[in-house]
Amino acid sequence: MAKKKKQSPSQKETTVWFHQLADGTQNKIAVAAILLFSFVYFWPLVFEGKEPPKSDIVAHRGAAHSIIEYNKAHLDRALWATNIFSGMPAISISIPPTVPGPQELISLLNSVVDWRALYVFLYGVITFFLLRFWGLKTLPALFGTFAFLMIPNYLGILEAGHNSKFKAMMIAPAVIFAFHYMIKNTSLWSFLLLALAFFIQGRTGHYQIIFYTAMVLFAIGVPYLVDYI
Repeated sequence: MAKKKKQSPSQKETTVWFHQLADGTQNKIAVAAILLFSFVYFWPLVFEGKEPPKSDIVAHRGAAHSIIEYNKAHLDRALWATNIFSGMPAISISIPPTVPGPQELISLLNSVVDWRALYVFLYGVITFFLLRFWGLKTLPALFGTFAFLMIPNYLGILEAGHNSKFKAMMIAPAVIFAFHYMIKNTSLWSFLLLALAFFIQGRTGHYQIIFYTAMVLFAIGVPYLVDYI
């Protein structure tokens, strides 16, 4: 049987000191740490004005070419792209939303702070409180949040220009949080919170990630459904 590894006195003092703080203070420190992480992680984008190559943005422009050209020459909007595959609905390529949503607010703030850092901060905070809601203490929840935010795939997605996919993945924890909260606290407000979270993710237009999120919700909900039956 393996021996339990002992903490050094300094580690014990640090842990005891932190856990002696009030929960609200611990949460504030965690939120500040996520904010610092967001800006440092995207330092070249936030402070140096750099941009990733976005190679797939060029491919997107090619896919949307027929739609853009049609819209220039006609008063009505094109609803079908004729030059990609055997044709595709324009809504999945190049139809901007007509009703403003929360993403537009982040777009307005983009002139001040890079939108990618804002997404990482906002949904990093939501991920942190999701883990807290699941019963983790502050430090494990914070480290879990950093682990989620540092998934290497995100950088590859941004480098390729898959902005909608990145947004949908960042929003997924908010949908999961709202769904689980609704199960635990059934009310009109919790249902509206879930509807809002799903609405925000749906606005990204990346239905692959939305489908994966729905699969996670199904997996979470099955045990509760079985208990209910």
